[in-house]
Amino acid sequence: TRLLLIRVPTNATPRADGSLAYSGTWNGTFKIAWSCCPAWAFYDVITADRYGLGSFLAATPPDKWALYEISRRCNELISNGFGGMEPRFTCNVWINTRQEAHKLLADLTSCFQGMAYSDGSTIIAVQDAPRDPAYLFTNANVTKGDFRYEGTSAKARHTVALVAWNDPADLCRRKVEYVEDTAGIARYGVIETEVLAFACTSRGQAHRVGKWLLLSELMQTEMISFSTGAEGALVRPGDLIKIADARRAGVRMGGRVKAAAGAVLTVDLAPSTAPGSQLYVVARDGAIQQREIVSVIGTQITLTVPFSPMPTAQCG
Repeated sequence: TRLLLIRVPTNATPRADGSLAYSGTWNGTFKIAWSCCPAWAFYDVITADRYGLGSFLAATPPDKWALYEISRRCNELISNGFGGMEPRFTCNVWINTRQEAHKLLADLTSCFQGMAYSDGSTIIAVQDAPRDPAYLFTNANVTKGDFRYEGTSAKARHTVALVAWNDPADLCRRKVEYVEDTAGIARYGVIETEVLAFACTSRGQAHRVGKWLLLSELMQTEMISFSTGAEGALVRPGDLIKIADARRAGVRMGGRVKAAAGAVLTVDLAPSTAPGSQLYVVARDGAIQQREIVSVIGTQITLTVPFSPMPTAQCG
């Protein structure tokens, strides 16, 4: 059943199932169409005056460019696990009751494994997806060079997920998809968790939600905290960062650049690295650049290719 028409990018063509096929470059304008894309459903709820938050958040509009990147990932066709293809994430829901705005936005962002926050001037949505690291932190640019580590409880590492979803083949009645981590069960035993796949009408998507939850808890077993200076202002919620902790690795893997001339860098202390290794530097525009090391002589490092733009003194 097709319900609400929403705004989607003008370079998007709706498919029969409501997902979007993109072509060319988007110029930032919209058209009206029926779509089950969770990114643009989120955008519609925030901007609509009649039933959404448009009259309350007019001064902090959502970042449509970030949502566009999220939407492209949501609409990629992948295997549904049963011999067919389907979009990675969809949002098929009928919202017919009043509820807390924060909860509704959290539910909508959960459709694409993301979250939303405000930076004071706009609402930004981020997604748990592969991306380049936003910054590099070493003992040289954190307070007292101190990183603090804390492990998660073994009881918090679930091995079985019971994912609730709505089956359109059965009048959208609630079904439960059983997802297990066999390796985790062998190590920790059966530790169940229940999760609601909000607005999910695909068994394949429900299964992916369960796998994402179990793998996240299996792989993300450690938390790290530290204090830093102005560098911390460059990192936003949801960003990925690189950490080079000499105390954890047993060798010094990070420091500061004292000078740069062509393909030769002069650093503050002699590094514990070898030719052929990769060197990461935070450029003056805040981006992390990577180059291969040719040789190391004292505090001078020779690279295969110079950085562009050249790093400034005291950068990490």
